[in-house]
Amino acid sequence: MWLHKEFLISILFGSWSFSWDSFPVFIKICFIISMLALFGIVIAMVDIAVQRFSRKRLEKKTALLSVRINELLTSAVMMEEPAMQKKISFVKSDFTIDSLYDSGIPDKEVNKILVTEMIRYRNYFSGQIAERIRKLYLDLSLHKEAINRLHKKNWETKAAALSELFKMDIEVDPTDLLQLVDDKNRYIREFARLSLIKFTKADPLQFLRDLSEPISQWEEFEIFQLFQQKKDFTLSSLEGLIALDKEPSIVSLCLKLAVHFKQEAALSLIINLIKTPNLKLRGEAIACLGKLEAKDTEKELVAIYPEQPHVIKLEILTALGRMQSRRCLDFLEKEFISSSDFEIKKYASDAIIKLYPLSKSTIDKLMLNAGILNQKILNHSLNPLINAS
Repeated sequence: MWLHKEFLISILFGSWSFSWDSFPVFIKICFIISMLALFGIVIAMVDIAVQRFSRKRLEKKTALLSVRINELLTSAVMMEEPAMQKKISFVKSDFTIDSLYDSGIPDKEVNKILVTEMIRYRNYFSGQIAERIRKLYLDLSLHKEAINRLHKKNWETKAAALSELFKMDIEVDPTDLLQLVDDKNRYIREFARLSLIKFTKADPLQFLRDLSEPISQWEEFEIFQLFQQKKDFTLSSLEGLIALDKEPSIVSLCLKLAVHFKQEAALSLIINLIKTPNLKLRGEAIACLGKLEAKDTEKELVAIYPEQPHVIKLEILTALGRMQSRRCLDFLEKEFISSSDFEIKKYASDAIIKLYPLSKSTIDKLMLNAGILNQKILNHSLNPLINAS
């Protein structure tokens, strides 16, 4: 205690004539800890400054590299016709790849930027230019690196490799894809399925038949596009796919395919789908009947109309307007006149107008005898800019 008092007095009155050994132990410990903390802070600040400097330097190099890659890609794929006729090699004559790896950027980063730019070009261009970029990608053996990454453990690496190969139209060994279809990660499964559907020589619908899990809206859109892009392709039977016990997201996709490929053979399957308790799917099935102009289903749609919820009634009215048949005109006229719901009136009016010239006499009669509100709704529907669909 006396030592502590002496120490405090020496500090207060400027007496510093004591050695390190004269300090109490706890003061020595505190001093050492403070020095270590200060040293750690200095090291951390230096490290942060070095990292920031390195990152900014790398960003500048990357920006310059992207510009060079764009210039090289442009010269490689925007070749003049005479050069194309001489079959000049893209790599040797037009793409000085070696200079890209002398920029001080790691090779993996260079390849990553190169592939990103190639994919971007393919998104903007099609036809010969897109094919030249694909050939360039193969010439540079970038596909081999992507295929090797499919066997990595990290799911992000696998998904990125699958995405890259899919976007560059590179076929992957079906054995590898079939293994990835059962992967735990959803993104890997989706890209594997897309690749199988894209490159399979067999019936692509078979992969949908074997599928029991929901598909995302993005995957549904991509699969639909793949079917659209297939040349000289005939869609096989949708039996077993448009069914009450099938996963709704797959059924929704198959309904779109039925409309795109004019699958009138699937009408009986679609009609059966109207019984589903899933309102979204029921509405899509009714819309599908309208787009296929399934006139034989008019009577059934009119029969189920009264018991349907509001949103399904609107789908039925729209579908009847697309079917181009005069048999439902009386029903549409009745709904237009008697309904107190403005939206029902509007949809019935649109349907009547779409049936023109079959509905000409009905339109003339309504314009003469209908009330002011009904006449305004009809005039609105008669506007070609509004009723163009």
